[in-house]
Amino acid sequence: MLRKNFYRLFEFIFKSVKECSKFWFEYLFLFVGTTMGIVLVIIPLLEAISGIIMRLSGIPYLSYNNLGDLIQHHFFGVIGLFLVLMLLIFLVAVQFIIQFQGIRLIQLRTLTFKKLCSAVFASIQRLNLQQLVFFFFYFLLILPFGRYVFSTPLLSKIKLPVFTLEFFLKSWQNIVMLLLFYAITFWMSSRLILTLPLLILKGLPLKKAIKESVTRTKGVKNFIKISLYFGTIGLFSVIFQGMFFLFGYLIQRFMDQTSFALASATLLLDVIWIGSSIVSTLSMVILFSFLIREAQVDDLKSFDMTGKSPRSRRKYKVIFLSSALILFALVSWTYVEGFLDTIPKTISHRGVNDENGVQNTIPALEATAKLKPDAVEIDIQETKDHQFVVFHDPTLKDLAGINKRPQELTLAQLKETVVSENGKRALIPSLDDYLSAAEKYIKNYWLRLKLLL
Repeated sequence: MLRKNFYRLFEFIFKSVKECSKFWFEYLFLFVGTTMGIVLVIIPLLEAISGIIMRLSGIPYLSYNNLGDLIQHHFFGVIGLFLVLMLLIFLVAVQFIIQFQGIRLIQLRTLTFKKLCSAVFASIQRLNLQQLVFFFFYFLLILPFGRYVFSTPLLSKIKLPVFTLEFFLKSWQNIVMLLLFYAITFWMSSRLILTLPLLILKGLPLKKAIKESVTRTKGVKNFIKISLYFGTIGLFSVIFQGMFFLFGYLIQRFMDQTSFALASATLLLDVIWIGSSIVSTLSMVILFSFLIREAQVDDLKSFDMTGKSPRSRRKYKVIFLSSALILFALVSWTYVEGFLDTIPKTISHRGVNDENGVQNTIPALEATAKLKPDAVEIDIQETKDHQFVVFHDPTLKDLAGINKRPQELTLAQLKETVVSENGKRALIPSLDDYLSAAEKYIKNYWLRLKLLL
């Protein structure tokens, strides 16, 4: 069965590659065009709106640990940011509608800009709040591995915090939980995968689309097939895009020794972006065509291999390619020259850098201060006698081998506790002692304090 699936997979990939070679302009215009519109217009607009809301409502920053305070003191600002999030979900849904409807029209050989707009508008009219909630739920499902298959700059703006992964990698039990989470998530997303084409292309109601998707993906055989297709497409995308970056890096290392370093860097960035765009487009075409086929859309049960892109579109091809090349070259040049750069703030997380000490301790602060960071972020917890120490973890077990919470010990007991990390040892400092050291070593820098009670 596995051999048969592999044969059908590569046969389908070959067929899709052949299809893309004949209608390369239409597919690139569909996927690269929507991506450029999102990157150049939609994302800057959403970022500007979010920034304005945060400034007007006085929200200093967004974090998982200040959400309660934001709701209590900046309620209308939180509502505004939530509406921006809903707008983001709506725009991701619109992007998928454009791409599904575009592929359908291309493979029916009836694509025109007018027909695409008409089909997209009809699909948007069918959207309701229930479907948007489903889109939000589904995008959360595919978030852990979506970047390897679904290429969307809007979806990539929603990211899992790094500390979440750090927590799961602390013990083998947590790793098992993480793997189990990924397995359940992938299984659920695979059962719901056909809901999108059924909603968009067939116009089915949400409940009926979910029921039909679950029915058509039932069984181990279908799960293996979906996993095989998604895994192969994702691997194809990662390998070929990685090859573009690797060859570009190796060539640029050589060119950096010549007087043509700037010109070659600009040219290589163009080649990398163009190559990545082609690979990404091809991956998405294969994936979407597979989903359309599995959804058994009546007029696209198997797309026609005959026909070519109309010659009448030659002038549009020239305009599109010229505009894309000029834009890529301009962006590459400004990137290499650093015209668009803003100097980022360097913040030492828990007062350490590159494992140069034990987190949240004074020796680590002294070592980190030599690197002159813009800020030092520390964690504060209350002691049994209502004083404060600089410590992050909920218990002392990982760093000190003591299975107690800081709230169960006095300040004096905690100050005598030795913590170990990165091959180094230090004492837990009180907040007063840490701030005294900070004033001595980083007078020109500010501290961002995180309070854990």
